[in-house]
Order: sequence, then structure tokens, then C-alpha cells
Amino acid sequence: MSIKTCFAIGISAALIAAANLRADDAKTFKVDDEGFIRNWLVLGPISVDQKVSEHNEAACKEFLDKEYFSGQKDLKPSAGDKSTVDGAEMPWQAVEAADFTLDTNKIAQDQSKGTDNVVYLGVAYVVVPNDMPDVRLAIGSDDDSLWRVNGKELIRVYAARAAEKDTDHSEAIALKQGTNLVTFTLINGDGPSGICARFLDKDDKPVTGLAITSAPPK
Repeated sequence: MSIKTCFAIGISAALIAAANLRADDAKTFKVDDEGFIRNWLVLGPISVDQKVSEHNEAACKEFLDKEYFSGQKDLKPSAGDKSTVDGAEMPWQAVEAADFTLDTNKIAQDQSKGTDNVVYLGVAYVVVPNDMPDVRLAIGSDDDSLWRVNGKELIRVYAARAAEKDTDHSEAIALKQGTNLVTFTLINGDGPSGICARFLDKDDKPVTGLAITSAPPK
């Protein structure tokens, strides 16, 4: 075997090993016993105009609709990926809620950043064992928020409030077998901040048996 052939084989083996390592790095979690998603990828806090503390459409719509970085709409990040917002690189962090509510203030505090007048972007990769028609996304948010599933906007909230279970429900949708993308944009004016989300079936029962993966679909 020539040196050139050996080198090519070695490179191929290294690429395969790297790909396998990336696959092994992905972690899988389950929704909790009430169906709540506890594992998210989050970018933020992103500082925005203090007018968001007014919690109305006129003040907050532009910040819920805004693309904070190029390609945001189609991005499927992994933990540790970075996006550039206002000229600064920010990491996507894998975070796990201590209970049904994800405390986004804690994310800011862990970075020694402020918690008032900020936006958080969140992603969850929800793995569904088989097609599930007629389910609804149920969320709570503190404060204003925008929610999409597989790119479709389902819930938009303008309100100053606590994050409580099932405050808002989407229309009935179908989850496809495989990986489904749930995203949120959250605005916090001041005080506590957080989100909670789960799927309910046609009888308003929590959908359990779902997995959450830390890596996007290939």
C-alpha cells in the first residue's frame, strides 16, 4: 500500500471518528412526569430598549419579531455554538430547569449580566415516537413571549405576569414522527423571568413519552 493511500485512509478514519464523537456528545432527556420540557438551548440575555417594560404590542412587537442575528429563523444550534448579536459573540447554552419552569434570570445571573429589559431566545428538539395529530402547545411566560413549532408561529403574548402552567394554548397541530423544533422568544421587563411549556392531547392530558435531544436533526 502506498504512503498516499495510507494517508487517505487515515484522514477518512479521522473524519469518521470525529463524526462519531459529535454524535456521542449529543444527550437525550425526557419530558417530566407532567410533560414539561425541562431541557433547552438558550441564547441570552440580550439587552433591549427599556420600553419593553410597558408590555404591550406597541412597545414589544418589534423585539419579538426581530432577527437578532443573520440566519436566526433557520438556525438549529447545538450547545456551545455562538451567534453574533450586536457585534458580540454569544453562546447557546444547554440549560435544565429545576422544576416545570425554566428560570431565565438565573441564566443571566450565572453570566453576571443584568436581568431587566432583556430578551432570551430558546430552542428545544422534541423527539416524537410516532405521528401525533391534534395536540396543542401549552405555555406560561414571564413576561411577553412568542412561540413557534417547526417554524410556525402558534402563540404570541403581550403581558406582565408570572410564568404559570398552561396560561396560553395553541391551536391544534400535528407533531411528526422524529424531531420537532420548539422555539421561544422571551422578553423580561423587570423582576422574575421564566418560561414553561408542554404539549397537551385532545383531552387536555399531558403528552408524555417524548424525548428531548441536545443536538439538531441531521
